[in-house]
Amino acid sequence: NLLAPALVRRWAPLAMALWTRFRGAQAALSDWSATLVVCHWGFIMAMTGISVANGTWLLCDPTAPPPGAISWRV
Repeated sequence: NLLAPALVRRWAPLAMALWTRFRGAQAALSDWSATLVVCHWGFIMAMTGISVANGTWLLCDPTAPPPGAISWRV
């Protein structure tokens, strides 16, 4: 299912700005690969472009290019 378009238009720009800031802050850390982040599905989607199920462990390299266009699906 696609998320409601009005909802995405409303919160996606702010959320993407926050995720971009987080990605930059993590990439600047020398020990980013030893950092564990427990987060919401939407955060993982924005960081990686991957939609994952609850409880999924995923390695995310903040120094890698961010995902391109994101299809916000649940």
